[in-house]
Amino acid sequence: MKLKIYLYLLRRNISAFFIKIFVRFKFNFLIALILLLNLRKMKKIQTNNIKKKVIVFSKSGGIEDINYAYLSNNSQNNVAFYELSRGLLKEIFKYFIKDGEFRDYYTIDYSEKIKFRKNEYKKFIFKVFKNLNVLWKFDACISFNLFYYAENDLPELFQKLKKKFIVIHKESVNSLEESFINFEIYSKMNKKFFGDKVAVYSENEKQLLLDSNILQKDQVEVTGCSRTDYSYNLRDYTPSQNEIVYFMMTNMRHSNEMSSTGRLVDWSELIKKTNDYIKELAQKNPNLKIIFKGKKNVHTYDDFPKDLPDNCSYSNSNPGDKFLKNANIVIAFNSTIVFEAILANRNVIIPVFDIDEEIVKKYIYKSPSNVFTNTKKKFFDKVDEYVKIKYSQKTMTNEEKESVQFYLGNSDGKSGQRLRNLIDTNI
Repeated sequence: MKLKIYLYLLRRNISAFFIKIFVRFKFNFLIALILLLNLRKMKKIQTNNIKKKVIVFSKSGGIEDINYAYLSNNSQNNVAFYELSRGLLKEIFKYFIKDGEFRDYYTIDYSEKIKFRKNEYKKFIFKVFKNLNVLWKFDACISFNLFYYAENDLPELFQKLKKKFIVIHKESVNSLEESFINFEIYSKMNKKFFGDKVAVYSENEKQLLLDSNILQKDQVEVTGCSRTDYSYNLRDYTPSQNEIVYFMMTNMRHSNEMSSTGRLVDWSELIKKTNDYIKELAQKNPNLKIIFKGKKNVHTYDDFPKDLPDNCSYSNSNPGDKFLKNANIVIAFNSTIVFEAILANRNVIIPVFDIDEEIVKKYIYKSPSNVFTNTKKKFFDKVDEYVKIKYSQKTMTNEEKESVQFYLGNSDGKSGQRLRNLIDTNI
């Protein structure tokens, strides 16, 4: 597996190197050939009698959404999906924009110069994909965020090629505070999006996109988060009684917040207390198995607290929801895993030690009240209670359903079906 990853990264890096050279000389056919060589079939999706081919701009989480959407009834599937590294498109975009300002969630043509450069980019990449279609006929493209800078202008080009452009808008989970911030960013820093269809996880995100005039009503549809079908299905699986997974916190939840407003809530003291209490818990209960689950590309082994007892371990492998399978207790804060754990019928603890309750409500909106733990004693008592109670399948409370539906749009475990229907009917 490591060799496969190494070879993939080597091929991608070599491809990016040649794209940087070829784009200077406007060798669009050679770049199309490079893209062709980098297409990789998504092997988890079985396909019989291929009738349509879809290019998918790689993004973890998003790829999992598609995989789960096509997990069942593969025998009836005639659509094949092929991953293509987003980084290769970025190299082309950067050449044309040159010293211009660009980043995700900042897609407006802020000057005549940048508008001209983006038009040149669009003309060139149109030729690239036109050549690619000659070499390898395809039917549609899927992206995972309508605000990615190198992909934002692509729908118009694909429509000229008579290809469909669909977005599974992965970044659809926001608290109340983050929704306010996002509305400002969407409406002030971004332009209308012309994709054929945008799938979002929640009604909240759909309304944000409509209110900010980014999309029209017929462009957007709520499907829910497809990959959380896995969590829903875990309700039938009995976890290990003594296993606890702590999804490690980050001190910066929302990158848009810093780039747009400079505001940042400091969770460092909460992180320290949570680490200290879990360490003490592990020392007093050697029978417990405690996993510190780091976030990929955010945490490293250096973030794993030192001097922990042997019943503690660290991992930052993806996907995170796989850790729910054997977990009796899930400790998390301001993360979608909280709602995936509720969906999976796991015991959830949100540590909020000595934090102002009003601040918590802004960032962890619509959460069941019984999951919050604000003192060390309550934390230890909850763990003790959950370890003693044998697992049983419970129906979600109305409060739990409301929170899962607000964030993930998948309280029924059928998001995969909805996403598959959206894709199949729009390509």
